[in-house]
Amino acid sequence: MSVQFVINAKLLKTIVKAVENINEECIWTFDSSGLLIRMSDVYRHKMIEMFIAAEDFDSYTCTGAYDLGIVIDRIKDVSKTLAIKDTLRFNYDDSSTQVRLDSNGLSRVVKLIDIKMVGLVPYLNLDFDYVVGFDSKALKNFLKASSKCVDFNVVVELTKFMVRSETDEGIAEASWDVEVESPSITNYSTDAMSKATATMSGPINVRGSQDGVLEVEWNLLTNTTIKALIAPRI
Repeated sequence: MSVQFVINAKLLKTIVKAVENINEECIWTFDSSGLLIRMSDVYRHKMIEMFIAAEDFDSYTCTGAYDLGIVIDRIKDVSKTLAIKDTLRFNYDDSSTQVRLDSNGLSRVVKLIDIKMVGLVPYLNLDFDYVVGFDSKALKNFLKASSKCVDFNVVVELTKFMVRSETDEGIAEASWDVEVESPSITNYSTDAMSKATATMSGPINVRGSQDGVLEVEWNLLTNTTIKALIAPRI
């Protein structure tokens, strides 16, 4: 019983970046459909849920179901040696407490950690009052302009979705058209949002509610998705 896959360097580096912005330890859950990573920071202020479908690996075989405790820095140490066009082979069998990583003629052994030391993050079944879709570029620019601000507001009116912060240079704001039934205004941490959405690109869907969790979802590849969830500031 084992897990074996080959992954291109670009996708691996994106996974590492997404994970390290949340926590240094996480659980990788494998089954025949692919790899699921669901993790949060220590204080549960931010969380990501990432699913990499089997079809989006260069090759993928999983003969069972496994939860593996990963220290992301140990994977990052390997990913840093890879050029964008390189690939990495991941090998694990259920008789071992290690995984083997092969790339560019070199083999490295990475020790796993006890998943009891990490803890599985449960799936969150959330209710949202609104959903709005748009390209992520303007939101990324807003977060960059607001990087020195502790927080920002998500303001939802009947026909408009806005993000707004007060910077030393004045008010930073971006807005999109949307139709909702319940207007709201909720405050979030700029740092938490920036880190949770560090790998955001292309079209995104944003969901939320008054004083509720803000969810941002996007696709990395055809069948590979990331959800970033940010708790409201209290």
